[in-house]
Amino acid sequence: MLQLCKTAVKSALKPFGLTVQRVNSSSPEQTDPFATYKELGIDPDDIAFIYTKAQEYHVVHLNQKKFLWFKNMKESLKQLPKDDFYLINQSCIIHRAIILDYTAISSRRFLLKLKAPFQYIDDPLILVVSQLYARQFLNWYHGVFSN
Repeated sequence: MLQLCKTAVKSALKPFGLTVQRVNSSSPEQTDPFATYKELGIDPDDIAFIYTKAQEYHVVHLNQKKFLWFKNMKESLKQLPKDDFYLINQSCIIHRAIILDYTAISSRRFLLKLKAPFQYIDDPLILVVSQLYARQFLNWYHGVFSN
């Protein structure tokens, strides 16, 4: 029965390019919040972006592998380096390294242009900096930080 469930889940995730991998955790209380992701081959420094769609969180690795993510945006942002990652809208945290440029699409919203191999993404959830985060995005992107 368990094998049947595993097969069904894998089949359901395959069209979305997602995979299921077993994570062996040595203890339920881990000091490193990313330990399970490292076991999957995901180092926080190699995350391109984290996004939510259809009430599920996903992480896309710099090598374009996609995984289900088990932390919400707020928890993720707390654990990622602030100089490298920014919440551009309520659905996406993006890594500075994949941003090529941006264009104003209104007085307080920006459309991101991403570096290869992400330049073909056309999802507004991933590309649009919302007006709520736009001003702070400019400071973050251009390296002006205020505490």
